[in-house]
Amino acid sequence: MARRVGYLLDQIRLLGKEEKELKDEIVELARKYGIITPYTSYLIVEDETKRVSRNRLDAKYQTSDNASVRSYAQNNENKRRYNVIKEKSGKDSVEASRDFQTLTDTENINKIQKIEDKNFTVSNQFQIKNVMEKSFYQSGDFWNDSIIQEISGNIKIVKIKFASDEYFSLMKKNPEISKFLSIGKNIRFVFEKRLYEISE
Repeated sequence: MARRVGYLLDQIRLLGKEEKELKDEIVELARKYGIITPYTSYLIVEDETKRVSRNRLDAKYQTSDNASVRSYAQNNENKRRYNVIKEKSGKDSVEASRDFQTLTDTENINKIQKIEDKNFTVSNQFQIKNVMEKSFYQSGDFWNDSIIQEISGNIKIVKIKFASDEYFSLMKKNPEISKFLSIGKNIRFVFEKRLYEISE
């Protein structure tokens, strides 16, 4: 998926303008697969800020920790980095092109960490863990499954106290989710059409 994101970002660069379809696909793939770069982080934060303000997303399900991402200076730098990709020439445009080539050539998502600069630190922006083809983002005290944002309609929410009898019963009945539960004591994830919220 990193290759696809690199390709889409490069298409915006080549067009010299933003196409809604390209932007929407970049946001969806970057969030779902944990492909966080200076370019995608701005798009994710922008998308989630709009959806929260329009009551289309509960703030607790955002992929980023609001305190770290919403700093004025960092947000402006991310916006500047993203807007650079629409330029056809110059040092920043060449750097963006190289970054997109790195994404396009990436076979392993961990190699994406090469795309950084002095103004962007992935660990300060987004805490991400990838487990069994799912991406989890830390937001406040919780680790949130990226798929939560794609849920439409009513879904059953199951709240379970960490290390309770119910917690161990859930693990015993569904051993495959133990890898999700190993992420932390406070986690929200989707499994078998239910949203589980485990908390201390």
